[in-house]
Amino acid sequence: MPDDEDESLVDDNPIEDRPGAILIADDPTGETAVRFVWVADLSHAEYARFSTALDALADIRGGNMFSYLRHAGMAMMREVGEAYKAAYENRISHVQTDDIEEWCARLRTAILGLCSSIHHHQEQSYIEVRRRFPASEDEEVSPEHLAMIEAFASLYDNCFGYRFLYKLRNAMVHYSMFAAGVGAESHRHEEQNIRWFELTLNRSILLEQRSFLNATLRRELEELPEDPDIVVMMKDAFEGLIRTNRRIVEILHPNIGGICTTVVEFDNLFGDQDGVRAISRKRSRELLRPFKFAYHPVAGQVILNARRYVTASQVRET
Repeated sequence: MPDDEDESLVDDNPIEDRPGAILIADDPTGETAVRFVWVADLSHAEYARFSTALDALADIRGGNMFSYLRHAGMAMMREVGEAYKAAYENRISHVQTDDIEEWCARLRTAILGLCSSIHHHQEQSYIEVRRRFPASEDEEVSPEHLAMIEAFASLYDNCFGYRFLYKLRNAMVHYSMFAAGVGAESHRHEEQNIRWFELTLNRSILLEQRSFLNATLRRELEELPEDPDIVVMMKDAFEGLIRTNRRIVEILHPNIGGICTTVVEFDNLFGDQDGVRAISRKRSRELLRPFKFAYHPVAGQVILNARRYVTASQVRET
């Protein structure tokens, strides 16, 4: 070192290319907001394998249209909850119709959002499978595209809620928003105020337009004892959609099983410790203060999704 170099500028603990796994957790001492724990050293091969799987699953999760559909369902239920809250706080006039008309419009808009997301989920899934797996010159559609069609056809045929929420979207977009019925009631019973909202599929609207339904679906609606409840239909639809979405992900990402297994292997490095998992490429040479490192935190849902997939796969195999 030259004599005139300032020794204070020399880094006694420089950052080096040394991969590892880091836990970000609450500091029990309260001295800092969080504490960083170096959990394990990783080889460069392990870092590349874990990092690739974590990024891939994050991209799959972020681009999966089911995430948007799920949020549309939650948004509808939040709007229903707000309607109930307004009713019980006496913010809906029993005399002036402006209030209830506003809530009917808000609730129908939320229903349309849910139904449109159901339609969008299917359309975007078809677009994505065609993009990833284009048909060859000697076939109309690729095997992956055909598998996607079969997955949605099975969902449509076997799930009443999905089938008619899909049809409800068509009726609301192309005919009348009143295809979604909104009812409200308020009365007093045994010294208590009883108030509720009812969201239903208005069968009469769908049955008015013969082009909306084939003979089988028309008969199915006509034979119902009453207009079906949209919230119940949504619950039924999501039970089927969760299973179908798994199949969609498997079609679009044939290596999803290996990706999830690798992510679970990474998570196992942390044992049962609470905190945010992170992967690091570089850190200080020594685990001494001041300790420096570059890290990439992993979203908790990425870990949870990987574990759910692996667990479900193990159940299916037994």
